[in-house]
Amino acid sequence: MSNIPDELKQLREVLEIPAGKEWAGVIRFLLRLIGEDPNREGLKRTPLRVKQALQFLTSGYRQDPAKILNRSFHVKQDEMVVVKDIDMFSLCVHGKSIVYTPTGARFAATVRPGDRLLTVDPPMRTLVETEVLAVSVSKHRERFRVQFSNGRALILTGDHPVFVLHKGFVPAGELSEGDTVLGAHGRSLNRPAYACNFGYPLGYVLGAFASDGSTDDGRRVRLEVNELAFAQKFAASLQQAFNVKTRVEPIRKPSAFLTELLQKALGGDTHSKAFRFPEVVLHDQETMQGFLDGYIEGDGHSVRSKGYHTGYCITSTNEPFMNRLARIIETPVAHHPNGTCRAYVSKRWFEARNTPRGLKRGFQPVSQTALWNSLVADVTTRTWRVESVVRERASLKSYTMYNFECSPHHSFLANEVLVKNCEHHLLPFFGKCHVAYMPDRQIVGLSKIPRLVDAFARRLQVQERLTTQIAEAINEHVKPLGVACVIEASHLCMMMRGVQKQNSRAVTSSMAGVFRTNDKTRSEFLTLIRSPLS
Repeated sequence: MSNIPDELKQLREVLEIPAGKEWAGVIRFLLRLIGEDPNREGLKRTPLRVKQALQFLTSGYRQDPAKILNRSFHVKQDEMVVVKDIDMFSLCVHGKSIVYTPTGARFAATVRPGDRLLTVDPPMRTLVETEVLAVSVSKHRERFRVQFSNGRALILTGDHPVFVLHKGFVPAGELSEGDTVLGAHGRSLNRPAYACNFGYPLGYVLGAFASDGSTDDGRRVRLEVNELAFAQKFAASLQQAFNVKTRVEPIRKPSAFLTELLQKALGGDTHSKAFRFPEVVLHDQETMQGFLDGYIEGDGHSVRSKGYHTGYCITSTNEPFMNRLARIIETPVAHHPNGTCRAYVSKRWFEARNTPRGLKRGFQPVSQTALWNSLVADVTTRTWRVESVVRERASLKSYTMYNFECSPHHSFLANEVLVKNCEHHLLPFFGKCHVAYMPDRQIVGLSKIPRLVDAFARRLQVQERLTTQIAEAINEHVKPLGVACVIEASHLCMMMRGVQKQNSRAVTSSMAGVFRTNDKTRSEFLTLIRSPLS
């Protein structure tokens, strides 16, 4: 079979499976792994039965929704068409917590399909946006309350994954005390998205902040100087570097994000002079020149020789900072008994040239994009420690839990902690599907709706994605005024394993067009699907 993936060919060679017998060989191998004898009576035909069952359960991959919906009828009908109680089954590849959107925090119960949530890209440690494709609501008799070092608790089902550093996504029921999870500080999630621009203004801001800047309660940047021109130049540079609107007076109270970011770049407290040289300014000559000019404005003075302006002298008590700066601009540092250090900065500090002290190679820029992104990530994201994991069992009323199917990122932030959709178990879920659409001069045969449901259901699925796919296919090929899909299903992954609850059901919905924008239309649909057939 030429179309067999390389991995399966390798497996066939390792397991010594004859060509053309891949299905039987792999299933027989799985039977051995669970401790069974595939040759015993009763199991000899099991590989064939499993093959036929899986091929049937995934037959939706071989069906084209466009062909199912390709024959439509043009009519003047514009009343709602509802097909309810469609039996369906599929394979699961499967409150009031706070979630975060670009415009603010919300309760999970208020999230609807189409909303955008904030999440974290774990490799880059940066905030990104993701869209909610579908929302599921389910009842559970058991849940886990996870307490974190940020003072927040997160209530989850045992299967709900949480991102743990160095482990990846781990089910909540398997978390341990001391695990470090990735998240973001709630108050920081909706700060303005300051874009950083390398160049002279950024360097000047860092230099001026290093020389004369300080912070107030970690929330405000202060630059109190006597010269108005210095303050105005700092304000203008801050505006150019971070795209913020500033004036000389209000610049004392920018976002705490800038406070943290500038302190991260300098690696310490500028007020006490316990900071290090900001390596990010080595990105290019313009950024480095801006840093030098900003620092000289605060802690430097002009040097003249024989009536000519030749450079500047920088003075500081921060010896490690001065030593690093001197190595970069290739100049000696003068140490005085009172602890003060001085360094001369030539106007030609960036040039390669011969001097009485020897050959200077000149400024060598080093790209600092990765370093700057990591500084932003350190300010944006946080890590919390798991302090306790407590299993809770319902005594009377079942717990209501929410989950979201998101794209392009399949994770979201809940109570400042990064979580994602439930993991995949390859077990069936089954239930009822209700579909409705408002025609716009075009309808399809009623039998095509159940066929469309089967085409998407007979694949490896999550209920949230299945709901959205059905709605999107009708929207694309029938082009109605609106479409709605609701699925109520029981999941064997919850009934047979994990929480082992037999009466829990998950409900997902996807609305588009008038079903999303018109409350009366949506309410009519929901009333119809709840009404018993007469």
